[in-house]
Amino acid sequence: MKKVLLLILSILVLCVGVYADITVTDVTVGGASQERDVTATATFTVTAGASAVNVTGITSTADAKYAVTFDATSFSLAALGSKTITVTAKVPKDFNAVDTDLVAKAFSVGTITVSGVEGSASTAVSKASTLKMQAQNEVSLSKVKATITGVAGTTTSTFRDGGKIKDLKPGDQVDLEAKVENTFPSSGPRQTDFDDVEVTIEVSDDSDFDFDQDSDDFSLASNDNDQAKLAFTLAEDSRDKTHTATLKVRATDENGARHGAILTATFDVNRDSHDLVLKKVTLSPSRLVCGASRTVSFNGEVLNRGRLDEDAGMVELKFTSLNVDQKTSVFEVQSDETETVRLNFDVDKKVSGTFEGEVTTYYDTTKTNNVRLVSLVVDDCKEEVKLPEPVAVKPAEPKEEAVVTPVVQVPPGVVTQPGQAVTQGVPPARVTSTFRDSNNYMLLLAVASAVILVLIVALLAATVRRR
Repeated sequence: MKKVLLLILSILVLCVGVYADITVTDVTVGGASQERDVTATATFTVTAGASAVNVTGITSTADAKYAVTFDATSFSLAALGSKTITVTAKVPKDFNAVDTDLVAKAFSVGTITVSGVEGSASTAVSKASTLKMQAQNEVSLSKVKATITGVAGTTTSTFRDGGKIKDLKPGDQVDLEAKVENTFPSSGPRQTDFDDVEVTIEVSDDSDFDFDQDSDDFSLASNDNDQAKLAFTLAEDSRDKTHTATLKVRATDENGARHGAILTATFDVNRDSHDLVLKKVTLSPSRLVCGASRTVSFNGEVLNRGRLDEDAGMVELKFTSLNVDQKTSVFEVQSDETETVRLNFDVDKKVSGTFEGEVTTYYDTTKTNNVRLVSLVVDDCKEEVKLPEPVAVKPAEPKEEAVVTPVVQVPPGVVTQPGQAVTQGVPPARVTSTFRDSNNYMLLLAVASAVILVLIVALLAATVRRR
C-alpha cells in the first residue's frame, strides 16, 4: 500500500514539473529574398504549460554584429497561455546565402532563451530555441547552350535545370556555354560585384567522358552576366547510358559573402547497332599543281563504334564533277576496332578548280551508314599565249659633212707674221668657199683624169696596129 502511494506521489510531482514548463518556437530572421545591411524582423511564440508563468527575461547568444532585440522581455502567461514576441536583427553584408554544398538556406546565428517562474510554486522555468537568419542568393545559372560536333555534323540545343541532351554518340565533342548572372543591382547601396566566380561540371560515371575543360572562373560586375565555357568528349567505346550532369556555380562577393547555384541535366548516350565512321580521311596530294602527277591517293581509317561486329563493310569515294566513283573491297571490322582503306584515281589534265567529294561507309555492302566530305583543289595549267618579241631597230649612222676651210682676207696695208694674230681693231675676216674647194670638184677632177688616161692608151694602141 505504501509503495502505491509513493508511486502516485512521484507521478504527481513529475506532472507538476511538466505542466509548469514553457515552450518557445524557433525563429528565422530574413528569408530567400532578404537584402543585406538592413534590419529585419521575425516573431516567435512563448507558451505556458498547465500552470501560469511569469516570464522574467529573454536573452540571445547571437553575436553583437546582429544587434538582436525583442519587443518584450517580461510578461505573465496564464496556464496554457501564449504570447508572440517580435525579434529584430541586422543582416550583415557578409552573410552567406548558401552552404558549402551550394544549398540556399537559413543559418543558425545563436539561441533565444526565455526564463521565468511558475506562479504558485515559484518554480524556475527556462527554455531555449534556435535563432536563424537567411539572406538572398544573388547568383543565378539560368540556361546552358550545348554545341555537339560529331561525324554527322554540328548541332546546338539549349537546356535549363532538369533539361536533357539527347542522342549523344561515342566520340562526340560537346561544348557548353553556361549563362551566369550577378543579380545585385547596378547602382545604389546594394551594388555589389563578385570578385570570384567558379563554374564546374560533374558527370556520373565520368569514365565515359574526357574533359577538355571541366571548370571556368572569372569576376562578374553587378547586374551583369557572362558565359562559362566547359567542354568534353565522349569516349569512343562509351555505351548506351543516361548520365546525370551537375553544373555548380560558386561565387564570392566583394564583402566575402558566399553565393551559389546548381543546375542538373541528363546526357543520353545512344550507341547504334551499326555505326561505321571515318575517323581519318586524307587525299594525297590534296592539291594538284602544274607539272606534277595527276594521280590522287585516298586513305581512310574506319572505326566500328556500333554495338555489333561487321563482316561486310565497304567505303565508296565519289567526285561527281570528276567522274570518279570507286569502292573499296569488302572488309571485316569488330566493334571498337578500326580498318584502314585505300583508293587511287586520276584527274583529267583539262579540268581545274575546287571539287567536293563524298566518302560513304556501308555495312552489309549496300546499306548506307555515314557520309563525310573531302575537298580537292586542281590548279589551272593551260599554256599562256606568248607574243613575239619586238625587233630592235638599228639607228642610222650620221652622214659625214663637208669640212669648209675658212679663207681669211687681210685688208690692204696690214702685214702679218706666222702665228701672229690680226691687230685689234681690224674688221673680222670674211670666210668664203668656192667649187674648187669642195669634194665634188676633186671627184670630177679624178674622173676626168681617168678618161684622159683611157684615151691616151687607146690612141697608142691604134698607132701600133697601123704599122
